Amino acid sequence: MNMQNRPPELIESVIHNLSLELAFFNYQNYPIPNDPKMRRATFYFRSHVDKRIIGAFVTLKTLQNKCLTQKELMDYFPHLKKAFVSKVFNHCVEEGWFTSHPSHVSEKIKCYQASELMIKSSIYYHTKYVSSRDKLKFMS
Repeated sequence: MNMQNRPPELIESVIHNLSLELAFFNYQNYPIPNDPKMRRATFYFRSHVDKRIIGAFVTLKTLQNKCLTQKELMDYFPHLKKAFVSKVFNHCVEEGWFTSHPSHVSEKIKCYQASELMIKSSIYYHTKYVSSRDKLKFMS
């Protein structure tokens, strides 16, 4: 196929996006950590893509020094059902993966952040597997 008819910036952008997508799908193939608490969380969040979305998004917001309500999460990801989100958040709080605090909206509405274990796990995977993500750029 002749790529000369396409802007190089477009091709580079597509390569970048496909590389990120491949790295995301390959995440499931990374080894499970040895730490028992990290292992349990890893199995849980790998068990369903929507659990992975919730865990990653709460961790992202925590790293941004923000707290997140369940409604705010569902506003970002409208395909998620309220009952499922509630079940996952409750489970994550029980396991110690998320912490809950009264929100800025109301004392009754909880705001969530990722626990230290979730931050530690995210840093672990980022640091340990950054080289494999770089290899997936498939640049020659």
